[in-house]
Amino acid sequence: MMPVKEGISLNASRPEKSVKPDFCAQKLAFLITALDYSEKPFAECVISRNDGIKITLKWRGDGKGGITTVSDTNLTTKEAWSGKVKYWHTEKKKTLFQPFKVFVTTWSNDNEWLAIEKCDFKLLDSNAKVVVLAVTGENLK
Repeated sequence: MMPVKEGISLNASRPEKSVKPDFCAQKLAFLITALDYSEKPFAECVISRNDGIKITLKWRGDGKGGITTVSDTNLTTKEAWSGKVKYWHTEKKKTLFQPFKVFVTTWSNDNEWLAIEKCDFKLLDSNAKVVVLAVTGENLK
């Protein structure tokens, strides 16, 4: 595994962010969470490989409080963690708890011997708030 060392936060004031993994991988895994999203695609990642190919991954709500990806045969998305988070609500001046879920999306690279040059993340729904906690790669050989 080769992690990208910074998290990515997307919102209306920062709708785009790029990271440069610059490693070869048979699989990429994205640890992602979001708030205020809908069943329409709310975020995307364009993966650029060394061979000039660009692959676009899009995330959307599944209608049941989860996140899924727009259909693609090389993708899987599943719940990695769920629980409640504790936070301070400024207007109500009290501590609240909110259900929270983290998902992992795995993309299988069909050309793993070429490096992933960069991943361009973009917010598609200005109401959504997205955090990509980690991007990591795996070589199975």
